[in-house]
Amino acid sequence: MLRNTLLTSVCILSIILLSACGQDAADSSMSPEAGQSEVPEAQESAPALTYENFDADSVSVEIPVSLLGYRNPFELEESSLSFQRGSNTPAEGSRMAVTARDPVAARVGMRVLQAGGNAADAAFALAAAISVREPYFSHMLGGGTWALFREADGGNITAVDGSGTIGSLAKPEFFKDPANLREYGMEWSIVPGSWAAWLLWLEEFGTMELDTLLAPAVDLARNGISANRTLVAWISRQKESIASRPATAAIFLPHGEVPEVGQIIYQENLAKTLGMIIAAYRRSRPDGRSAAFAAAKEIYYNGAIGRAIVEHAQGNRGSLTENDFSEYSAELRDPLQTTYHEWQMYNPPPNSQGIVMPLALNILENFELAEMDWNQAETIHLVAEAMNLAHIDKHHYVGDPEYVDIPLDTLLSDEYARRQAERIDPQDAIEWPAPGGLEAHEGFTTTFSVYDKAGNGAAITTSTGAQFVVAGKTGILINQRLKNVFYEENNPNFLEPGRRVRHTVNPYIAELPGRKIVLGGNTGYDTQPQGQIQQFLHIAQFSANAQEAVSRPRFIVHSFPDITYPHPARNELALEWGYDQATVTALETRGHQISRSAIFGNANLILIDLETGKIEAGADPRGENLAIVE
Repeated sequence: MLRNTLLTSVCILSIILLSACGQDAADSSMSPEAGQSEVPEAQESAPALTYENFDADSVSVEIPVSLLGYRNPFELEESSLSFQRGSNTPAEGSRMAVTARDPVAARVGMRVLQAGGNAADAAFALAAAISVREPYFSHMLGGGTWALFREADGGNITAVDGSGTIGSLAKPEFFKDPANLREYGMEWSIVPGSWAAWLLWLEEFGTMELDTLLAPAVDLARNGISANRTLVAWISRQKESIASRPATAAIFLPHGEVPEVGQIIYQENLAKTLGMIIAAYRRSRPDGRSAAFAAAKEIYYNGAIGRAIVEHAQGNRGSLTENDFSEYSAELRDPLQTTYHEWQMYNPPPNSQGIVMPLALNILENFELAEMDWNQAETIHLVAEAMNLAHIDKHHYVGDPEYVDIPLDTLLSDEYARRQAERIDPQDAIEWPAPGGLEAHEGFTTTFSVYDKAGNGAAITTSTGAQFVVAGKTGILINQRLKNVFYEENNPNFLEPGRRVRHTVNPYIAELPGRKIVLGGNTGYDTQPQGQIQQFLHIAQFSANAQEAVSRPRFIVHSFPDITYPHPARNELALEWGYDQATVTALETRGHQISRSAIFGNANLILIDLETGKIEAGADPRGENLAIVE
């Protein structure tokens, strides 16, 4: 039986699982051919691992035959697999599915499923691979995550908070002086919660060995990845910033120049760091699975890896200390649970901004969206205003619940939603500054999803913040989450050492009991819940399939302070291309200041029909996303 009690431990990638895999299954032995390394015999005590005494070549990392074939994801297109890269027809099947921003990482996840691993195993391996393939958006060792886990047997859902904490040396006065601030740098970093979270995830829900699941990531880091157009574009945008940091430039500006598409990028220091984790895990594996996971956490938060990050941070304006790392823990918590008509909605609780989605949907339940077209001005106006009111409440009320009293019962009540709905003028847009609903009435990122043949499913969103800041010799791209706090003490997301920042990552699960399940996510800071609301409404109200839900044009409202420093409130409604001029004009007459953009984030989604057994996976055409279904 899976544990139902709340535990304190770890997290970084936003995840959701369906179905139990008990501790007996977790401890069961699998052969290397099936995707699990053999448990080593007990070893004599060895000296503590350090970057100085560790020889990366001393750790043998063998990839089981069953996991091979991920480097060229379309080379082994078995007839049983359905692939999708962005048309309006989803990938379809009835056994298992993976969808992710990066094709190689998606194939790693599918290989794990095909080798007999479950969705927890596949999500872990995929997250590790994407940390090498797409580290500027997310990193298993450097970022932060919220995750949701759903057991198929009984439907219990648990939220995992791995969002990280603010360093002990952080002071608001430092950040209030623009002269101190660079666009990117260690001064913006908080304690990465991701690695501890992924360890908790795999120990609680996985079935395979950690070293086996890390093997593809080690291979990709050590033997190189082919630079794709997205990587090259981001390096080009940040060339000057990257060049100012030697550890970062050594990786992403080979020979001092932006790499060409197809050029091989090596991450040898990251391979060494992963090797140290594998060595620590293997040393303790004879003492049991829990001891091995504890060792893999210890080497990071109390050992050589954490010390190296802190050393680099303190030499580069950072606020992190060794004590910040040793005291960090993630938590298993109850998710927010609300309804939208017949649908059950599950979202990460605060300090996540996951509350935005249920706040907006609660408001929209007071309108007859089913009688409208998804792309007409009236619909866009109502949805935009609901999202705006939800974000305004987030700004006024949401922070770390250990430091802020958040009136969740009131905010999520039907009566509050009705009163908020009354604030929407069908002919006039709300503008900032605006009060939260209580006062009005009472005074860059990565997302992926996995679903396995046993009914386990994972929806993950993870982020470092669209940047290239390598933490010295570790090879880890580290987060920039201090850009997401405020420096005024009356703000619930105030910068204070030890607090968890209001985290943007917030995947979701939606369930039509006994009929459908949606595993979804969207990237892009404040865009995330707005994109997710739209993709969900396309399915629940506007008869879209999984691919249409992520492909249709999106719109984003900005009439509230941006989560990212310097927090502008632009009072605009931004539309992707795809809306006709008549719709734009009709929105302008309602008071919206319109801007246009090519894309708003990337989205991936899996839709399971429980009545027919059909699985659909949608991969956003806005990026190099890939959906694979068997």
